[in-house]
Amino acid sequence: MGYLFDTNIVGAVLRYDEKVLNQMKMVTHQGAKLFISVITDYEVNRGLILPTPPRS
Repeated sequence: MGYLFDTNIVGAVLRYDEKVLNQMKMVTHQGAKLFISVITDYEVNRGLILPTPPRS
């Protein structure tokens, strides 16, 4: 079995959200594989490279 992460979950992982990290540990110990799509990869990288400028 595997899990496909969306952008919100990847963001939670990057923020070290304990609830999400604990869930990840639990499912990986059960043998599950974790995946992200190319769309999520793009969205995360785009947000890290070119963050939205503050609104004035």
